[in-house]
Amino acid sequence: MLFDADNLPGRVALSEAMMSYWAAFAANGRPGGGRDGRLPHWPEWSANPAAPPYLVFDTTQNGGIRVAERPVLVRLILK
Repeated sequence: MLFDADNLPGRVALSEAMMSYWAAFAANGRPGGGRDGRLPHWPEWSANPAAPPYLVFDTTQNGGIRVAERPVLVRLILK
């Protein structure tokens, strides 16, 4: 139900972005902007509890990969 041909391109793009961040982290200890530096910058972790940044992994139709100042509620939309 959640995975179908209509959302395959978005799922593949999101998976590739996540793998790129992991590859950059494995290579230099920082996910940064992914392996080629073209993804949104993943901010370094901070011990400051006042405003910890979060990297939101989402498809482009739902806002894309972005930095948020607080956790994002997960939406589940069923057809």
